[in-house]
Amino acid sequence: MRRPLLKRLVKFAVQTTSASSTIWSSLKCRLSSPRAHRFATYVDQLATTLGHQDRHAPLRAYVTGLCLPGDRKSIEPMAARVDPRHVRSRHQSMHHFIADAPWDAAAVLRVAREWVLAPMVRHGPVAAWIVDDTGFPKKGQHSVGVARQYCGVLGKQDNCQVVVSVSVANDAVSLPVAYQLYLPESWARDRRRRRAVGVPPAVAFQPKWQIALGQIQTLQAEGVPPAPVVADAGYGDTTAFRDTLTTAGLTYVVGVKQETTAWPPGDAPRPPKRWQGRGRPPTRVRRTATHTPQSLTQLAAALPATAWRTVTWREGTRGAMRSRFARLRVRPAHRDEQRAAPRPEEWLLIEWPRGAGEPTKYWLSTLPETTPLAELVRLAKLRCRIERDYQELKDELGLDHFEGRGWRGFHHHGALCIAAYAFLAAERARLSPPAPLAFLTAPRLPKGFTPRGAPEAAEASLHAATTLDPNHPIFKLQLGIMYLDSGDPHRALSQFKQAQTISPDNSLIKGYITRASNDLREPAAMAALSNHIRSLKISIRPIQHHLDGQAVDEALAAPRKVHSRPPCYGGTDFKPCKEVRRWPSRSPSGPTVHIWWRAKSS
Repeated sequence: MRRPLLKRLVKFAVQTTSASSTIWSSLKCRLSSPRAHRFATYVDQLATTLGHQDRHAPLRAYVTGLCLPGDRKSIEPMAARVDPRHVRSRHQSMHHFIADAPWDAAAVLRVAREWVLAPMVRHGPVAAWIVDDTGFPKKGQHSVGVARQYCGVLGKQDNCQVVVSVSVANDAVSLPVAYQLYLPESWARDRRRRRAVGVPPAVAFQPKWQIALGQIQTLQAEGVPPAPVVADAGYGDTTAFRDTLTTAGLTYVVGVKQETTAWPPGDAPRPPKRWQGRGRPPTRVRRTATHTPQSLTQLAAALPATAWRTVTWREGTRGAMRSRFARLRVRPAHRDEQRAAPRPEEWLLIEWPRGAGEPTKYWLSTLPETTPLAELVRLAKLRCRIERDYQELKDELGLDHFEGRGWRGFHHHGALCIAAYAFLAAERARLSPPAPLAFLTAPRLPKGFTPRGAPEAAEASLHAATTLDPNHPIFKLQLGIMYLDSGDPHRALSQFKQAQTISPDNSLIKGYITRASNDLREPAAMAALSNHIRSLKISIRPIQHHLDGQAVDEALAAPRKVHSRPPCYGGTDFKPCKEVRRWPSRSPSGPTVHIWWRAKSS
């Protein structure tokens, strides 16, 4: 049978729901590349969770539509891309499959999770269970769960839906494995709205942290490899959330707010009062007027300078990501006066970036005392991977493109988007090496080693290559040029001035002295001008051209003058040719004068 005929049979199999499964499985190996064969096998595994065989073809069409390129990943545009000759019928079958068919979205997520865990272990075990939520901005009031609430995408309170998820992650792979819509209390108590969108009767109002705990307990029951729980302050600041994780036998690294109180290292609440012989014996620990816990801000301010360490946690697109951190052992103090014993000690991790006025983030962790600081920081910062996952899920796979209003359709669409993302994440994990060239280790450099491109090596090579006296002006000139080309104008200017003392009338030496002087003057002049203008709070466009000393002096003398095109190197005389007066926004001191220059000879 020829290949075009086989392709037509496969197309007919996709369109025909009754016989699609048999023909798909018999022909996929003969028509597919290894990756396409893995995709077909993966979709077949997803189909085993759906129950009725009539749902298999819409599943393949929907997952294929999510993976195909396209600006919009709602049902109708995907139907047009998957089956352009039968858009209406394909749209109807896919819509019924998503909005009405009673299949279990959680079962699909379990298949996606198992598919990713296999290649994930090539990069190491599961490092964390990451709790997070994401928002979907909305305009209307009828979509399930929509309400005015905080939306992380917008960074403010607005009309939106919010989903709570738990992801498994390590340094190379991450995937949401639990996904549930947060139902606000106004929706949970409104029977009419619940009935209109099909909210199951068993779904009641729960805070986000309780939804996350339920998801974590389900993952534990299903045997997912355990790992520390990582969450931001929206979850970690709730003491009941942390206590429940500890009771479940899970460690955590969770963000907390700066107002959280804790006992300093080596300190704890007072023991219960001594019984006086009457009434019930006291059983609760206590505080006194002079013995109280401190806020995390106070604890951070009391740390000595030697407690802070610069830690790099990963390589970013713009270089190494690093910041200053400190850690100490503390006892959380939230309502501990109602307890019979103080809480156990935990790690308090504090981030205080260099140059910031105060610490920016705080974490509490129940990891062992022997945990290195770098490991604490790595886990605390691992939550950023989930933000990238959600960005890719929304931008590439249309997680936020669902146009329905029902509870079932919302979760079905989300589960299939995550399932499609799971296949892509698994393929990415297969292509990536288990460790980025970890077998290559750099040996220690010999003592006193200097690269050949360094100025010191250049000077040594010049000494070896020339027969000139080191005090000869040409030797000084050549050495200064080497320093100038290597980015060291200080040493270059020193060599040029030494050459000038020997040959004071040499025009070439004078030109290089001018060039080196301009290189030294420019950064300081630009910084002085920028600071002066910033102090006046004048809004001007960035200065991107070179400034010479005279232009800077004039600009500092008249603060509102900005020399947009000042003189360049070479000694040519310039004069102002045009002044452009602009009124920048929010300027309390009048217009900004941009001075444009031209050579006098022109």
